[in-house]
Amino acid sequence: MPTTSFALTEATARRQQSFDNEVIGLLDAICADLEITSAMFGKAKDRYQSISSYLDEEDSPLRKYHPFIYPHGSINTETTVKPIGEVEFDVDVICQMEIPERMRQAAFLDLIYDRLKQRGIYTLKRMNRCVRVQYADEFHIDITPGTPDLAQGPENILVADKELGGWKESNPKDYGVWFKAVAKLTPTIIYESRELMAKIAAAEPLPAPKFTKPMFNRIVQLMKRHRDHAFAGDKNAPISAIIATLACRSYQHHATNEEFYNQVEFLRTVIADMPSYITTFAGEESVPNPCNPLENYADKWKMKPERRVAFYEWHEAAVDHLDQVLGSFDKGKEALFESLSSAYGTQVVKRATFKQAEVRRSLAESFKIGVTKGTGIIAPIVGPYTSSKLSRNWWWKLLSGNEFQIK
Repeated sequence: MPTTSFALTEATARRQQSFDNEVIGLLDAICADLEITSAMFGKAKDRYQSISSYLDEEDSPLRKYHPFIYPHGSINTETTVKPIGEVEFDVDVICQMEIPERMRQAAFLDLIYDRLKQRGIYTLKRMNRCVRVQYADEFHIDITPGTPDLAQGPENILVADKELGGWKESNPKDYGVWFKAVAKLTPTIIYESRELMAKIAAAEPLPAPKFTKPMFNRIVQLMKRHRDHAFAGDKNAPISAIIATLACRSYQHHATNEEFYNQVEFLRTVIADMPSYITTFAGEESVPNPCNPLENYADKWKMKPERRVAFYEWHEAAVDHLDQVLGSFDKGKEALFESLSSAYGTQVVKRATFKQAEVRRSLAESFKIGVTKGTGIIAPIVGPYTSSKLSRNWWWKLLSGNEFQIK
């Protein structure tokens, strides 16, 4: 439900729209700055497909297991975020093979590692449940062995987990399908709805700003970046699967059942409600994979309770951050940019600011947008709340960063 309450009129609806116009474009630019580029993804895909072919060549000891590689994790859900302080993206893939039950999972990690080492062109690292292939200053590919889980049916697999000492259940393919289906849902924003505006404000609907990728993908990217910025490499940081799964369930509920004054309020509600979707099994909290309930993303919480504590502390901080963003509504640009910088990093926010300034320059020069009086928030030139022109000096300040005092 909306976190604020006021009489909705045409004027207040336009104010909600102007706030979204300011914030959504910046959040989108932040995500675009952090994600893997299409060109780099294409390169990564070519390389893991090349690895897949090499593992299945006639002289390969893995050929009899019929190996093939496909993506999972953030590459599959299109929610990549570059790790802080690193230049490489994580590209996670499954190497699915038909593995006899009697085989130890560690043996297949060894087989993959030894086969790739034999080629002599890869920089390799043996990890807990995968073999890492390093590509300097671009990305690394983490190859996790997997085998069909015949007991659970199609698309369910067992993946290697050295920490558990064997195989564990998973289903990355169906998870990706579920994630993308939820991401297609769009929330009901009151000012954008013809029916609601006619009923509540007796006015025409207003166009809502759009993310360049599905809104849900951007929400997950923002929360992952917020986590990375907050934990700075701490191994107790909430894992991405927990963030994405809880956010996905929350998004699905609120996008289909409620109405919101603006998109930022919707985003805040989705994040705030995430813990409601943590389940309890045998007295322990659980975050199951919706496509294979035997996989519990919070399976480490029992043995490492500090990770559970870290999740709730992070969640509280994330909600507080979004409250600050909402609270910047009537405080002007500086309050907004300070909030964004503290959550995602000053430099990435500054780059996003410059990008948005360049995009909006042409709109301003064609008199399609102006600045709201009092707050300075950018908005379409309609009604009494926007100016009719942005001065050249104002745009120079924006491009230089001085307007927002970003240092």
